[in-house]
Amino acid sequence: MGRCIFILDKTELVNELLTKDHQSALPLVAIIICCDVSIDKDTQSKLHQRLLKEFDNYLDNDNIIDVFFHTLLSLPFRIEECLLWQRPEIIKKIEKLPYRFLNELCQRFLKISNMINQLDCKKLREHFMIFIDNRNNYPSKLVVSALEVIIKIDYR
Repeated sequence: MGRCIFILDKTELVNELLTKDHQSALPLVAIIICCDVSIDKDTQSKLHQRLLKEFDNYLDNDNIIDVFFHTLLSLPFRIEECLLWQRPEIIKKIEKLPYRFLNELCQRFLKISNMINQLDCKKLREHFMIFIDNRNNYPSKLVVSALEVIIKIDYR
């Protein structure tokens, strides 16, 4: 008796996994995305929402958290993710990872400042002011990047 083998392309596989509530589904999706799999905007949106929603479940899992950060940073920016980056415990976790993650986050902030016309500037400014107001809770490099975004918002 022959075996039935299903062959899905990676995008279909990611979509299929995102519909599952299994705890192993999201880490598997993150690993697939880290392998430079491109996904459509709808799938990116679903993945972004799910990562932000379930991030805390994996925060103490050193085996997967760097993959989650990498995956989130590889997706297009959404203003909702500012709530994640504002949390000092998240930034402290990033600081424990290889230095490139903090650099990538700072670069993401700078890219955001180039998208100002497409975003709600008032909300964006409020989010980034938290980094300034609570600057002692964040690495100086991140605070400077947040300040650059605010300056670009104010002088656009």
